[in-house]
Amino acid sequence: MSRILLAYLVFPLLFVVSALSAATPALGQCGGTYFQSQYHAVNKLGRFTPNGGDFELQDWNGDGRSDFWNFRFNQMTQTSDIVIYPALASGYWDWDNPIIYTTTLTSAATTVNTGCCFRYLFRDFDSDGKLDVLIGDMGSPNYKIHRNMGDGTFVPQATIAALGDSTHFLRFIGYADFNADGRLDWIYKLEESTTGNETLYYSPLKADGSLDAPVTILTHNASNELNDSFPFLGDFDGDGDMDLVYESFSNPSRIRVLRNMGSGTFTVGDPLTLNVNFFGFADLNNDGRQDIYADDGANLVILSGQSDGTFTTASYPFTITNSTAYVLKPVDFNGDGRLDLINVDYTDYEVFLQNPGGGFTSHYYPIKLTSTFPSLYLQFEDFNADGKADMYDKHHDIFNTFGEEVVVVKSNVCTPRGQTRAMNFNSDPIPDIVSWNGANGQWRSGNGDWNYFNTVPLQSFFWGSNALGDIPAPGDYDGDGLTDYAVYRNGEGKWFVDLSSTTAWTEFNFGLPGDIPVPNDYNGGGKTDYAVFRPSDGNWYIFYTETQQVEAIHWGADGDRPVPADFDGDTRTDIAIFRPSTGTWYYIRSSDLGVVSANWGTNGDLALPADYDGDGKADLTVYRSGVWHILRSTNGAYAPVYWGSTGDIPLPFLNKGEVSIPTVYRPSNSRWYCSLYPIGYSLVMGGGTPVYLGLPN
Repeated sequence: MSRILLAYLVFPLLFVVSALSAATPALGQCGGTYFQSQYHAVNKLGRFTPNGGDFELQDWNGDGRSDFWNFRFNQMTQTSDIVIYPALASGYWDWDNPIIYTTTLTSAATTVNTGCCFRYLFRDFDSDGKLDVLIGDMGSPNYKIHRNMGDGTFVPQATIAALGDSTHFLRFIGYADFNADGRLDWIYKLEESTTGNETLYYSPLKADGSLDAPVTILTHNASNELNDSFPFLGDFDGDGDMDLVYESFSNPSRIRVLRNMGSGTFTVGDPLTLNVNFFGFADLNNDGRQDIYADDGANLVILSGQSDGTFTTASYPFTITNSTAYVLKPVDFNGDGRLDLINVDYTDYEVFLQNPGGGFTSHYYPIKLTSTFPSLYLQFEDFNADGKADMYDKHHDIFNTFGEEVVVVKSNVCTPRGQTRAMNFNSDPIPDIVSWNGANGQWRSGNGDWNYFNTVPLQSFFWGSNALGDIPAPGDYDGDGLTDYAVYRNGEGKWFVDLSSTTAWTEFNFGLPGDIPVPNDYNGGGKTDYAVFRPSDGNWYIFYTETQQVEAIHWGADGDRPVPADFDGDTRTDIAIFRPSTGTWYYIRSSDLGVVSANWGTNGDLALPADYDGDGKADLTVYRSGVWHILRSTNGAYAPVYWGSTGDIPLPFLNKGEVSIPTVYRPSNSRWYCSLYPIGYSLVMGGGTPVYLGLPN
C-alpha cells in the first residue's frame, strides 16, 4: 500500500476550485444549529410484550437527564416490572446495567398512555426525591398513587375518590404543595356545563395517598372573568410558592395572576391586556421566577415574571408563522448556559437563541427535521453531555434489516453537512430511490416511502447519455444537503455535475478513459469527493472537495471491484476492493489506517457493502441468486436475507436516512421491493436502471 499526496499534477483543476469552495462555510466555522446522526444503538429497545408499548424517556433519578424505561411483565410474580436504562453522566445510556423496580401492576401495564385500559403519570407526590406513579382512571377502584419506596419497589396507596359532579366539567391544572405539608396537592377547576363559569380548587394529598376535602381558590365573578380559562402553574413572583396564571375565554386578551400568599391563600392581580396563546413556562432568564413563552400569531412573546406578581413583555418576530408550528420546551442549543427556544414546523424550524441581555435572536433553517408530528415526537436534550441540546425522534420507526429497533440521536453541530450517505434530490428527509435511462439521459427519483402499491410522485431530470459513454455518479458535491445530478464521461475522463446549490453545472477533468468512478466522502468533510479507481495500475485517485487536494492510493489490481464504504464507523468512507477470483475483501480503515482482509463471497457474487444492522458501520455483504449474505458488524454473525428472484437488480436503500435495507428492482413489472416490508408493498417507478450511490454503476 502506498499513499502519495499529489499537487495538481496533470489535471486541469484550477477552474473548478472557485465553484466548489463557495457553497458552504469553511471547515470548523460555526454556522448555526444543525442536527446530524452520530449515535446508533442497535436492538437495545424493544417491546417486552405485544401490548407493552414503546420505551419512553423520563428522568427517574433527578439528575436532569432522561432515562429510557418500559413495563415488562414478570412471569414469575405475574406482575409488571419497570425496567430503566439510566442516562450516563458522560452521555447516552447504560444499556448493560438496567434498573428494575417491582410493582403490583398486572400484565395490562403499558406505555401506551391513551385509550380505555391503562393510564399513568409520574410525580414525586411525597417530595422524598423519588418518582411515584399515579395509575388508572378517576372513579376506578384502581386509581391510586404507587409510592416509590426507594428499595426497588412500588407500593399502592389508598384509592383516590372521584372529584366533581355531573353538572360540572373537571379540568386538571397540575400538582403543587399549597399547604406546605411536603405532599403535592391536586389543583383543578370545575366548569359549569351551561355557562362555562368556573371555580378553582385544590385538594390536599393525605399521607395515605387519598385526597382531603377540596379548598376553594377562586370562584367566578364579573371582575375576575374566570370563564373557560387556560390556567398555568408556576412560581411567577419568585417567593417559593406556586402561583396560578390564567387567560379567560370570555376575554382572551386579558391575563391574570393568582398570587399565592402562603398557607393556601391567593390574591387576584390586575389584568394584563395581551392577546396571546400560551406555549409553556420556564425560568428563561435564571432570576428565580417563572416566565411564560407564548405567541400572538406573528411574534414570539416572552412574559417575564416580576417579584410583585406582574409581567414585563417582549416580542420577537417569527420567521415561521404557520398555524402548525409549535414552540417546544426551552433548552440550551449553543452551550452558553442560557435557555433558548425552538419553533418547529413540518418543513422547517427556527431557533431563538437567548443573548446575554435576555433578548432572543431568531435563526431560520429551511430543513425538515422529521416526517411525523414534530410537536409530539421531537425531544431536544443534551444527550451526549457536550452542553448543547441534541435531537431524538420518539416516533420509534427506525428498524434495521433484521427487525431490530435502532436508537438514533442526532447531535447538535454548528456546521451543516451535506447528504453523502443517501440520494435525496428534494428537501424531504426521506431518501430517494433513483433510476437512470441512459438512452435518453432521464433521471427519475421519488421518496422511498414504502406504501401499498403506491405510485411515487416522480422528479425527472435529463442529464447524460449512454451514447457519450456516461456513467451515473451522483453525490452532494456542493454540500448543501441535496444530491447533485452527475455523470462521468468515461471516454474523456470528465465529470459533468449539475450543482443544486447554484443551478449551474460544472465540467471537471479528473480521470482517464477506463477509470471507474467511485465518488464518496473520503475525508468526512460533508461533501462528496471526486474519485476514480484505475484498474490498469490499481490506483485510487481522489480529489478532496473541501481542500482541493489530490491523493493517489495504490490499493487493488485489474479485475478487482471497488467497494468503498464506511467499515469503521468514523463517518469517512474507507477505500476497499472485492476480489471476485478469491472472494476476498481488502480495505483500509480511515480511522487508524489499519489494513483488513476477509474472505466473504465467491466468484460471480455482487458485493454490496452497507450498514444493514444500523450500528453506523458497513457490513460485508454479497448478493447471490436472491440471497443477501450479510456478515454483521455488530456481532460478527452470518445473517442471510432471502430477498430477490431471477432478473432482479439488488441495491441497498438507506431507509429513513439511517439504516440500509436490502431492496430489489424488478424490471419485469417496474417495481421496487424492500425487505423490511411484506410482499405486495412496493413502489412503482418504471424506466431505466437503478442508480447506486458511492458504489460503481
